[in-house]
Amino acid sequence: MLEEYRRKERERYQKRKQNGQITKTKDLTKKQHEKKKKQWRKNSKRYYTKKRQLKAILDTTPVSDEDEEANEIIQNVSEDQLQHVEFQTSSPTTYTPKELKKETKEKEEKTKKRRKKTMQKLKSKLCSTEEKLVERKRKERLKRLEMSAKRKQVTINIGGREAQNKKTKWGHKRTYNILSNSQRRLMSTLISRFLHQDDVSTVINGKSGEIRKKGQIFRKRALTDTMANLHKRFLSENPRHSISKAQFFKLKPFWIGQRRVSDRETCACKTHENFGLKTKKLHQLGVIDTSSPRDLVLASVCSVDNLSCMYRTCNKCKDKTFPTTLDPSTKGNIIAWDEWVTKSVPLIKRCKDGSTEEKEVRNVLLDKRHTSIEKLVELTQDHLPNFSRHIFNIKHQFERLRSLRETLTQNDVVVHIDYSENYACKYTREIKETHFLIL
Repeated sequence: MLEEYRRKERERYQKRKQNGQITKTKDLTKKQHEKKKKQWRKNSKRYYTKKRQLKAILDTTPVSDEDEEANEIIQNVSEDQLQHVEFQTSSPTTYTPKELKKETKEKEEKTKKRRKKTMQKLKSKLCSTEEKLVERKRKERLKRLEMSAKRKQVTINIGGREAQNKKTKWGHKRTYNILSNSQRRLMSTLISRFLHQDDVSTVINGKSGEIRKKGQIFRKRALTDTMANLHKRFLSENPRHSISKAQFFKLKPFWIGQRRVSDRETCACKTHENFGLKTKKLHQLGVIDTSSPRDLVLASVCSVDNLSCMYRTCNKCKDKTFPTTLDPSTKGNIIAWDEWVTKSVPLIKRCKDGSTEEKEVRNVLLDKRHTSIEKLVELTQDHLPNFSRHIFNIKHQFERLRSLRETLTQNDVVVHIDYSENYACKYTREIKETHFLIL
């Protein structure tokens, strides 16, 4: 039967080949050949895996003596004898409904008991792991608290927080405070209000001055001073609240920062800039301890909020000045510093007939000045009263403007006018020479 089936299959294959139903390998395209090879690889892999599995099964199955005897008997018996052999199968076991019910019930009970045992084991394992996790977390937390207490020298009590004072190696007392959530929120609000003041930060206009976060638009602001100096100023203006410099930096709103090159300031005050350039030069030479002009004013007056002190009419501090440390070895040394000055600069103007005409125009530029250290200190002390008045006027103007904004009624309005760079006022009615002689 098998030989006949194989013969028929060969004939069928040859017939299909003659009819062109089966294409030869050499007639296949490159893509079809690749596909065919892929199929051959799969078939061979399947064949060899089956072969390996069968071999593994045969190798692992031990051969018993009975099997060997049975094989010898079968080999000795002829095919004609095997045809007349009758194979008797054991009759299937029959159960009554009661017995069947009893057997199923026993099986269910066994499974229930097994499931209960496994659940108990899992629960005990989970409990032990949870306890271990809780204990490990508690130990880690205690370790972190101990490390932070060692680092900051802070004693932490249950039900409250307290700060401990510790003397440094120089003998100064240092206090550390831990802010609670409510204190942090209050401090954040105070710092935000302080940094939004117009004399502390200025608004950056234009599209580049916008910053988005979570769908909300914030207007960028540029600080007018360093954060270290602003921290000192914040503490002087809010004596009831004490905050470290690091915490002050941390609670700063993200849209307020230092100016970049693209956001450079083109409307700086000439009085501020000239006094600041002198102060920086003196600090660079080691004559004074600070580079902030505000610190020099604070050192020379009783109070920056007092009109008589800032206008130099106070009897206590009208002759007071900032402390200096001059080195006798550098006496008479000539130094150079920058200063904004207004100078007459020659300008060559080309006329319509082709001729050139030279004219003098007044131009503001950063000029290099040279003098001795003693003379620079004297100039800075001379300009200090004018600068202190200037600072007080600015502060008073900003405070008045802020109070006006906060106490606006429904019938009032505040108009903030930002003039363009080349803005110039015009007369509504002017003579001919006024219009045509403007350079």
